Amino acid sequence: MACSKIFSGDIPEVMQNIIENLRDDIKSLYSCILINRNCCFLATPLLWEDPFSVKYRNNLSHHFIDTYFSFLNENDKNKVNKIKFHKSDIKSSYKPLFNYHTLIKTLDTFRMELHIICWLNTTTNNDQGTSNVKAYVQLITLQDESNEEFRLVKANKRNNGIQTICTILFNLFVENNVILNKLHITFTFYNNQLFNSIYKLILNNPTFISNIEEFTIHLFNYNKQFSIIKQFLSSLPSNIKHIEFFLKDENSEEKDIITDLIKSQSQLSSIKMRFSYNILSHSFLDSLKNSSNTLTSLYFGSNNISDLSYDALSNLTQLKSLQFKDCDLNSGIFQSLLKIKTPLKIKTFAIKKIHVREIIEIELFLQKVGYYIKNLVLDIEYIYRNDNHFKERLFDAIINYCEKIQFLHLCHIDYNDIPKLSKIISNFNNTLKFLTLEVKFFNFEHFSYNISINNDVDELKISSMILKLLCDSLPSNLCYLDLNLVINPDDLKLLFDNCDQIDLKRLLIRNRSSHNLD
Repeated sequence: MACSKIFSGDIPEVMQNIIENLRDDIKSLYSCILINRNCCFLATPLLWEDPFSVKYRNNLSHHFIDTYFSFLNENDKNKVNKIKFHKSDIKSSYKPLFNYHTLIKTLDTFRMELHIICWLNTTTNNDQGTSNVKAYVQLITLQDESNEEFRLVKANKRNNGIQTICTILFNLFVENNVILNKLHITFTFYNNQLFNSIYKLILNNPTFISNIEEFTIHLFNYNKQFSIIKQFLSSLPSNIKHIEFFLKDENSEEKDIITDLIKSQSQLSSIKMRFSYNILSHSFLDSLKNSSNTLTSLYFGSNNISDLSYDALSNLTQLKSLQFKDCDLNSGIFQSLLKIKTPLKIKTFAIKKIHVREIIEIELFLQKVGYYIKNLVLDIEYIYRNDNHFKERLFDAIINYCEKIQFLHLCHIDYNDIPKLSKIISNFNNTLKFLTLEVKFFNFEHFSYNISINNDVDELKISSMILKLLCDSLPSNLCYLDLNLVINPDDLKLLFDNCDQIDLKRLLIRNRSSHNLD
């Protein structure tokens, strides 16, 4: 099809399809800009859909925020110049090639604050001053802000200029009829002024969020603004497909507003929930019934899965992904899913840093859905009922019931696991493409880089067994290998020699050895 269009002279359409497929490849998009004028016009809008996600670098002569400022009216330009007089000022004569401010599709308030703080920390005059906790801001993975980044924002909480500039940029987008696809809001007690301004702008311009497909809200210390948050959530459109919420403080009303938000949605495809206390309630779980025909992904994080009835989950017949992280896992959730009579075609099943009470339900669950699973992560830290063979039972379940594993991540691998691990790798020789293996660490101080540990004999022996196993049985289609081990260089050399026999695209090695090894 593409060849016929090239021969017919329809190259622009072909290029448009190619560049569209590079949407998530930032480096390639930047390269496309340099090819020719047509590629530049196709690639630039994609680069400006989510500008606040990029890594900020110091000492740039021009920041993308400066480009936005060139579109401000004179009144807003004066406000910005009072906060920070730019060394070249905001030149009204500067005429950009694109209306960059109209291209944005993803907006994250936290990232916006970080970029503005770093913009203010450049070497130009800044009357109000900012607290430069770190010289630069790392690329932030969506909805996973680090403590260091929070400290940076918090350290500048008294700088009203930051919130003023955020509001000015929000207003710029709204006034130019931007329609967002993704909105991520982080609300804390020290940015309530910003949230109030944003809320008023959105309330008066509902089109701005009328097409939101992905919505994230992080709430920290916000009790005084609860009514405004409730009104804001009620103003969201009903066609959101992906919702994530992270709730830091225990508030009984939170359960109601989150439940109401879930109930209001008609096309909900995925829910990701993280909280520092147990927010789950019967009403919240029952609200999932409204999305039983559309909900395909559930993620539970940082929560004590309490002894509630999970019968509502038995309605989720379209579930394709089920993930738990940092949870105290109650078996009731699996019992409810086991009640589903129709085939449950789950492709992704992940349990990360989990404490479980019974292993039998997970075994039965793998028996029910194992045929469909392609992505599997098993990281069980602790089981309440002392069962020295629980990993052996889990590995047997993988061997007996799973057939299509392409992505496999196994943690806490011990001496006794090696024979089963060998059989697992052999079983998925033709399908396995991504493999991550982590040795069991008997001393958790391995995870502190400031402490010297000299006793890692057990980890070294197990790691050696894993590496030798891989040397003998690397899957033929493996393209990604990630190892978190205590490594002997001789074993590693053998692995490198065997890697030449497969088409490995990426190899990630984390050596936790306490010794200096050349």
